Amino acid sequence: VVGIILLTHYKRGLALKDLAQSVTWLRNEVRKRGFRVAARARGSFESDVAQLVNRVLSSRDSGSSNEMVKKFRGDTLLFGLYTPEERMLLVFYRNQLMHVFVPEALVCAALYALERKRGEFPARVSGRDLRRYTHFLVQLFRFEFAFPPSSFHRDTFSETVESLVQRRILVRSAVGEPGEIDSDMFSVDSRDDDSLVESTFVSHGTGMYLFLCSLLWPFLDSYFLCALGLFALLEPAGGQRPPVEVSAFVAHVQKNVGEAVFFGGQLDLYEAISRDTLINAAKLYARWGVVRIADGHISLADEFASDGEVSRFARRIAAFKKRSRSYSSRRYRTRRGVRSAVADAESHARNVAPLLWGGEPMTSL
Repeated sequence: VVGIILLTHYKRGLALKDLAQSVTWLRNEVRKRGFRVAARARGSFESDVAQLVNRVLSSRDSGSSNEMVKKFRGDTLLFGLYTPEERMLLVFYRNQLMHVFVPEALVCAALYALERKRGEFPARVSGRDLRRYTHFLVQLFRFEFAFPPSSFHRDTFSETVESLVQRRILVRSAVGEPGEIDSDMFSVDSRDDDSLVESTFVSHGTGMYLFLCSLLWPFLDSYFLCALGLFALLEPAGGQRPPVEVSAFVAHVQKNVGEAVFFGGQLDLYEAISRDTLINAAKLYARWGVVRIADGHISLADEFASDGEVSRFARRIAAFKKRSRSYSSRRYRTRRGVRSAVADAESHARNVAPLLWGGEPMTSL
């Protein structure tokens, strides 16, 4: 619970008492969905939540000599100062609760992609489009979460959308035929967004919508990074390359692509370089016929063996990504002009592609 709070909190700091309240809030959200959260300390969850927070944040759990959250002037905690190892530890904690929110997160992430496509926040989208985008994400994450994709598309989608409306996370408008969600229009329920100013976490509206999206954004970034890694599998002009070991390919994506675009500002979430998720992405792309994997080696399928096809595929995944914070700033808009984070990430992936084969990078960003 604490790990999810730390990874999804968007402010730079938080009072210890507010962190404890946020942990209680998330525990209540889990309970509303029919699950339980066991306290690690003795006694009731509420009475021991402060002790729980201190224990999870301490070096005793992290195995590090440093605390993952730094204190500043009393009980104010500074966030966003995690080392890569500490961030991966928080990811481990977060993943323990992912299954509770996955159906809702899939629908919200699909709506976010539709909002980005239309350039409107909030945007009104049809239930048909929302279903179509959600179905794509269900197929994308078939190796991450345990649910039958066909069943989700047929039954669970409607139930999840109804639940989001009842919880006042989404609002339904322009209602079509009774019982036909596809003909309805949906948008984020932003009527009470003023409460975001007063509350760190809320159970409805834009606050809860963005919280649910944030649970999937690291996974989307991982699948995007794996797609960028495919540039390194392209055949050189006038030459051929043998299949490369999957382990070497994943290491290339982690070090030469993922870390570089993270520190370059094209990627916000460091945990996207998770090895396990990148391997799952490669497995999925093999299932989709984008790559071939045999005997532990990976190569591009013939249909995707061109720069243009790899770029189109990567941008298909990127359409669901969180918008980069750096590229929304005035400084980047001035320096980069109309270039996007995705375009710069692709350029870097092309430049470092020779590193997979022991060569030298072509140019720098």
